[in-house]
Amino acid sequence: MPRILIIDDHLLFADMLRELVRIIDAEAQVDTAANFAAAERALKAGEPYDLLLLDLNMPGVSGMSAFEKLKAIGPETPIAIVSGQARLSDIRNALKAGAAGFLPKTIKSQVFLNALRLMLSGGRYIPDAMLASEEEEPTDEKGQLTPRENDVFEALMGGRSNTEIAAMLQLSEATVKMHMQHIFQKIGARNRGDAIRIGLLRSHVESY
Repeated sequence: MPRILIIDDHLLFADMLRELVRIIDAEAQVDTAANFAAAERALKAGEPYDLLLLDLNMPGVSGMSAFEKLKAIGPETPIAIVSGQARLSDIRNALKAGAAGFLPKTIKSQVFLNALRLMLSGGRYIPDAMLASEEEEPTDEKGQLTPRENDVFEALMGGRSNTEIAAMLQLSEATVKMHMQHIFQKIGARNRGDAIRIGLLRSHVESY
């Protein structure tokens, strides 16, 4: 039975998160804290939590300072950031600080549930916006695949469907489709079968 602490001063949103958590496990213990002081008391009392969901903009603390203070109290407790804004700088700072994930408040319920399952199992949730921004970085060679596109291409070559690739790489199917389009354009493929044929030819050439 997971123990989760929701730290958010918007009580209606906190209640909604509680109900979503209980879709995964109806017996889950879900506590809430409306301010940093209450979160601090909850973290120091009783058994450790399996996950903290922390609003990035809590009253009385600024930015990532609440994360850093709570991490100091419970260094082994995973903390995911929840925010009404999904600025890339905030996402990068949170992940760099060791957050278990970054959840925009505009996230769809099903995506939230998948992210929650991932983080409770010890994984890390990275929003598609962050992954997409990394893929937009320029490459030195025209037509060169990015590291993530290579991952998707290799999975495609292995005969996996978009759904299987999404699950394997912890991406949404929409992001996988976006990568597929970029791959097809870069290698000159018309469809999946054509992309596999070109990939096989490339492998054959490179083996010599």
